[in-house]
Amino acid sequence: MLIAHLSDLHIAAGTPETAPVRRDAPDMARLIVANLLTLPQRPDAVLITGDVADGGSDADYALVRQILAPLPMPVFVVPGNHDRRGPMRAAFGATIPYAAASTLQFEAQVAGARIIGLDSLVPGRVEGDLDAAQ
Repeated sequence: MLIAHLSDLHIAAGTPETAPVRRDAPDMARLIVANLLTLPQRPDAVLITGDVADGGSDADYALVRQILAPLPMPVFVVPGNHDRRGPMRAAFGATIPYAAASTLQFEAQVAGARIIGLDSLVPGRVEGDLDAAQ
């Protein structure tokens, strides 16, 4: 099994909220997607672990979905401190089996492997946290 792991894309549909974020982040993400499609062995899944969007707006996630659309394999995302649960769930909830309404964690099977995504987002904080149940 081959998994592509991406993180900190910081996609913004408009001006990024975070000053150091590159304005060309969407273009760089498109290059990553194009590169994944040219690999001699394509990944069985793509995992994006946090900061998928920079501001977490509906428009940000719509752009992320557009950028990721050419990928034929399952794409799984969990939030980082720049993401927002509501808009992220609205964008990805139809394709990712998020377990509960209050978090964006999931369990999925891909090519015989069990993939678990844990939501450690603490709104308004840079650091994340996992509780005892997780």
